[in-house]
Amino acid sequence: MMWHIGARLGVAPVLRYLRRAKQAGLRSLVDVGAGGGSNSLLAAQEGFAVVSCDLVPACLRETTGVAKRIGVDRHLFSVCSDALVLPFSDGSFDVAFASHIIEHLDDPRGLLCELNRILRPGGRLRVACPTPYHGMRVSVRLGYCLDPPDHKVLGYSVSDVESMLPAGMTIERVTYQGRFLEANLADLQHVVSRWLGLRANPIEPARVDGAGPGEIGLLVGIAKEVLLVPAVALCTLEDALLSFTRGSMMSLEIVKANE
Repeated sequence: MMWHIGARLGVAPVLRYLRRAKQAGLRSLVDVGAGGGSNSLLAAQEGFAVVSCDLVPACLRETTGVAKRIGVDRHLFSVCSDALVLPFSDGSFDVAFASHIIEHLDDPRGLLCELNRILRPGGRLRVACPTPYHGMRVSVRLGYCLDPPDHKVLGYSVSDVESMLPAGMTIERVTYQGRFLEANLADLQHVVSRWLGLRANPIEPARVDGAGPGEIGLLVGIAKEVLLVPAVALCTLEDALLSFTRGSMMSLEIVKANE
C-alpha cells in the first residue's frame, strides 16, 4: 500500500470507533476490501477477532506479514474473496468495515446488502468513502486524475449512501476528514511516493521497496516520517477549525436493526 497522509490521519478515528465497539461488547470484525490491511491490523491490536478480506492475494500476504511482525497474527485471518459474494454465514460478525471500496464497484448497493447479511442483528458497519467535495483538490480542478482508474465516482453524499442501504440499516453518525490541506498534500505525497517507490503501512515505519535496514531506504523512510509529523498536525488542526464544513472524505457509522 502506498503511504498516504490520509491513512495516517484516519488511524485515530478508526481507533475511537473500535474502542466504542469494544465497550459495547462487540468482538468479531470483518474488513472487506481490506487493501493493505491498516484497519484489520488496528482491530487485531485492539483484541478483535478479525477476518481481513480482499480480492488481491498480494494485499492479504502483506497484511499477514505485518500481523506477524507486530505480534497480532493470532487475532487475524485472511480470506481471498469477491466482496459481493462473501463466504460467510448470515449473522457471522459483530462489526464490518468497508473502507474506500464502494467507489470502486459497479454495484455498491450489492456490497451493502451483503454486509447486512453477514452482520448479526444489532451489528455495526463503518463505511468510508470520498465525497463530492473531493473537487477541492487542485489536481481535480486542473483535470489530472491521480486516483486509481477503477474509481466509478468522484464521491458520494450521505443521501447517496443512505439510498443504497438495505431495509433495517440506519446511519447513526457521519464524520468528515480532509479539507483543502490534506486533500492536496495527499495528492503531492502520492506523486512523490510513486516516484521514490515508497510503500508503508500506517502502523509500521515507512520503507523503500527492496531496501532493508541500514540501507538508504531506512534514511528516506525516517525523513518521510519526520515530514509527516508537522503535515498531520496541520491537517488535524484544519479539520478541527473547519469541523462545521464537509471534507473530502467521510465515514458513516451504520447500525443494523435488532430483529
